[in-house]
Amino acid sequence: MALKNIQGTTNIKSDASASSYEYVVKADTEKASLLGISNADIQSEIQTALLGSKASVYRKAGQEYDIEIKSGIDNVHELENLAIKSSLTGKKALLKQIADIKLKPQIDSVNRYKKERSVLVSCDVKPGYSAVDVENTMENEKLKDVDLEGIKLVFEGEREEIGKNFTNMGIMGIFILFFLSCWLNLNHLLTP
Repeated sequence: MALKNIQGTTNIKSDASASSYEYVVKADTEKASLLGISNADIQSEIQTALLGSKASVYRKAGQEYDIEIKSGIDNVHELENLAIKSSLTGKKALLKQIADIKLKPQIDSVNRYKKERSVLVSCDVKPGYSAVDVENTMENEKLKDVDLEGIKLVFEGEREEIGKNFTNMGIMGIFILFFLSCWLNLNHLLTP
């Protein structure tokens, strides 16, 4: 995180959830179809291997017991070597022969700010350092070479509060000047 490399920052926090990883299987439909294997065959075999499936029911003394088919696949190498059987031809092929299996990160939860997906990053500023300088360094130096296409940055800190307060003070000042001007003009008109 770039915030760690700015002098004076401490207690850096982010509400971004840690990414988990999942295996993504992308079938080569052309190769699979040459063997008579459909996407449904691939999906069904993978689902049965990883999650199991109900094969039948065993009945004894008025009780019913589900018979489930499960595999002992517990790593990607075993998944790659899973035999996929064609429901049309009965031919089999290893999953790695007809599909690519890749490990990809996945975000488990999405936070929202004003109805938009967001990640909140915050920090405290050590004594003797300026929060305004930290914000300026982050915005003008650390993020200047980062591709932010499709990303909206919202800075909310001391710098923005100072800007709001000066804006409010300016509006109040204009109102006071207007009031004084009206009062002086009214006084001038009332005096003979």
